Amino acid sequence: ACTFAFIRKDHARIYPRPCRGMSSMTDRNVLGSDLYTDQVDPEELAQVVLEVLGAGAYESADEVIYRRPGHPPALRFGFRKNELRTVKAGPGLSQDDIRSIQSKIRTDILDLNRKIVGRMILFSAYPVTGRLRIGNLLQVSPAPNHISTSKQSEKGYHPFLIEFEVCDSPNLSIRGYRISSKAQKLSLLLSLFAEGDVLVPSTSNHFRWISRNDPKSQYEQMLEEYGYGEFRPYQDMFTESDTLPNIELVDDRQYFRENGFALGYPLRLPVSFEELVRAFARLSPALQETFSRAGYWYHLAKRQESYSAYFLHLIQSIETLLPSAKARERCSECGKEKIGPTSRFNEFLNELAPAHSDLDQARKKLYTLRSNLSHGWDICGRDFGRIHLPNSMDQTMRVIEAYQLARFALINWLNRYSVQPSESTRLNL
Repeated sequence: ACTFAFIRKDHARIYPRPCRGMSSMTDRNVLGSDLYTDQVDPEELAQVVLEVLGAGAYESADEVIYRRPGHPPALRFGFRKNELRTVKAGPGLSQDDIRSIQSKIRTDILDLNRKIVGRMILFSAYPVTGRLRIGNLLQVSPAPNHISTSKQSEKGYHPFLIEFEVCDSPNLSIRGYRISSKAQKLSLLLSLFAEGDVLVPSTSNHFRWISRNDPKSQYEQMLEEYGYGEFRPYQDMFTESDTLPNIELVDDRQYFRENGFALGYPLRLPVSFEELVRAFARLSPALQETFSRAGYWYHLAKRQESYSAYFLHLIQSIETLLPSAKARERCSECGKEKIGPTSRFNEFLNELAPAHSDLDQARKKLYTLRSNLSHGWDICGRDFGRIHLPNSMDQTMRVIEAYQLARFALINWLNRYSVQPSESTRLNL
């Protein structure tokens, strides 16, 4: 059994000196190439090392130590944020350990020949009645007819399926990680590109009060959960869906300018949807990570009941894509940026979402409102039930405009940084 624990340095055991011929923990990156660190996902590498050695522990925010239970440390992983920077040998590491880890890396991580189709149930504010297939990148289709759907067809959230190709692994933990990681990224894309809202089932235990009318009103506290018995998280082939109608595609200008939720329609997607998904697939892994972070904040904004939190998350989604301040010109005397954060933000937003008369006022006030909210100097009036005061009305307009600007900025950033950007999918306000 593998274990993971927190340890305190002041409680660390004192181990004997390593035997001759064994590497001690030095400052040298002695094992990076041996463990293929430039070829593998550090999450998957950590899983393999943990399974071989049996135990791991966080020693600090930037370091993790792995060992066999009851033995001296064998490996020390050094990180900078989520990037694995160093792998150092410890007194508990043997040549047999290295060979075992290398063998498992080759079979569990580096063998990418077998492909499977990952699957996940998502939920849409609009019912999904058709299908859409984008090569092996993504298939969107309705949930099976026999499973539960919203009792009120025009309200609530409607289950649907996404399927996508992913490299398989004989390691069940790595296989599950690959499926869930890709599913999450695709769900964030759908949340950004699709009107309404797209949700991923919660992995946490949430209990909610439920109203039932059968035959009289009853109230129960129940666990929020969804699924059906025949569902499988992966299979060998895409589910056959040729008999289903295609999801309706709507002209981009009309689709992205519409606001609000229109009842009575099934899920529709913009004409550019396929190209936008392919643009994401063309991004480098690092840029995919950046865009997914921005998409996460955008998705989280749509989940907020608070107008203040909704607005702040929208601004965070844009700020995620801002170029690093290190690349900006700084004053040679004081070291401060010659362009301040507000100017940087507005300049960046003007590049990605060219000015339009309807939104000019919005971009001038966005960062001011963001600063006031994030520092606790203000709060959107609607969060305190104030809807008729002029300042509350103005804040509400800023929130609606921020939603549009964030969406345009994220989509245009995606097209700018994809390997083969398509001018046809650039959105103009």
